[in-house]
Amino acid sequence: RGKYYFFQGNLTEAARSLIGVPDNAEYTLRARYFLGVVYVKGGDLTRALEAFQSVLRSPATTDEDKQTVDLTYLAIGRIEYEQQHEDAAIEAYQHISTDSEYFDDALYEVSWVHLARGDTTKARRSLEMLVIYDPDYRGSISVRNQHLNNDYNGFEGFEIEGRPAAVAVDFW
Repeated sequence: RGKYYFFQGNLTEAARSLIGVPDNAEYTLRARYFLGVVYVKGGDLTRALEAFQSVLRSPATTDEDKQTVDLTYLAIGRIEYEQQHEDAAIEAYQHISTDSEYFDDALYEVSWVHLARGDTTKARRSLEMLVIYDPDYRGSISVRNQHLNNDYNGFEGFEIEGRPAAVAVDFW
């Protein structure tokens, strides 16, 4: 029901419904993750971060749970980056395994964190690792504006869309 209320635009009822999911339910981790999504949508990044961190308190026993944990680390990294906590953002991204389908996204976003710090060398290394890890990855990065446009709509799904056609690294 939480997702239903969310997509109806009723964030209060969505949160209430998701908070009510018991700790031992089959969908506990996904409910906690989506609660974080609700808070992000409502603009409350502090509560969103707490909700995402609550996902990490329970073991991931299924493949869906493991995917949810990876998405949670991406979400935490994005919030920490948004709040200018670069070390915490990098730490969150580093929890994502090289076996994860989200590893390339984590590397890409780590490069942005390094750019925010002004460390173009580490940003370039992250992108080089990304191209080695996934030669078909599509993304774009520019040091000129040093800004990662976080699309918080990506929190609600299990896929990041809208990447440019090629990896372009512009260090001007």
